Amino acid sequence: MTAKDTIQQAQTTLGQLRMTYRDSQPEFWALAVAWEAVRFAWYMTDGDLGTAQDKLALVKEAIADFERMASRLPQKADTE
Repeated sequence: MTAKDTIQQAQTTLGQLRMTYRDSQPEFWALAVAWEAVRFAWYMTDGDLGTAQDKLALVKEAIADFERMASRLPQKADTE
């Protein structure tokens, strides 16, 4: 299996997970980060560095969105 095959498989799986968790906010936000990261990897393996840079910016944006949204969630108490 090539890197591109693995990335394609990851995209398919993440797409299915995004549909499953679309109504579950933290999981959906985390999957959005993973989705953008996989898209970045796709363009890197394809040698399209210009588009890869654009996708990397989307990864960073998705991470910032996740952090902003997660900071609004009630925090669970440590059980340790």
